[in-house]
Amino acid sequence: MRHEPGGRGNRTLVLRPTRLAAFALLAVLVFTGCAGAPSTLDPHGPGASRVAGLWWFLFIVSAVVCVVFIALVVFGAMRRQKNREIPEHDASTPRWARNLVIGGGVVFPVLILSVLWVMTLHDMAALSAPTRPARLTVQVEGYQWWWRVSYPGQGIVTANEIHVPTGQPVRVVLTTNDVNHSF
Repeated sequence: MRHEPGGRGNRTLVLRPTRLAAFALLAVLVFTGCAGAPSTLDPHGPGASRVAGLWWFLFIVSAVVCVVFIALVVFGAMRRQKNREIPEHDASTPRWARNLVIGGGVVFPVLILSVLWVMTLHDMAALSAPTRPARLTVQVEGYQWWWRVSYPGQGIVTANEIHVPTGQPVRVVLTTNDVNHSF
């Protein structure tokens, strides 16, 4: 079959590269999603590794506490079902029950929170100490509805945006005079 110039056959040939380009663009967009989701549990820097270690410690301790608590509840429920009769209680509490409440309700939480506090202080000290001296200092002052950002020694003042060089340590000094701000 012959196609005349300017006829429908030529238009089909012209659209093919356009369709191919559209398909290629669509494929690129689809395949960019195949890179894997970023995870907060996969640290990539020294600071992130410290925070992840602290998180894992807290997670493991919490999981152990939950398992022990659930085991005690199940044990108590099973024991109560075995002895359907409810014994009369005397005025004194058994010594093992007092020890369990004091140990599990006071000593254990204080011990775990103390260890967590020491680990947090250690990591905070390591994270707040700069690895290299800052080449740039940025002063950020919080106001009620905006941030005033100034670069000392450079005479530059902006609002609500911080511009810093890539790959360079930066010291950020935060101040506020009116309300509590989050940064």
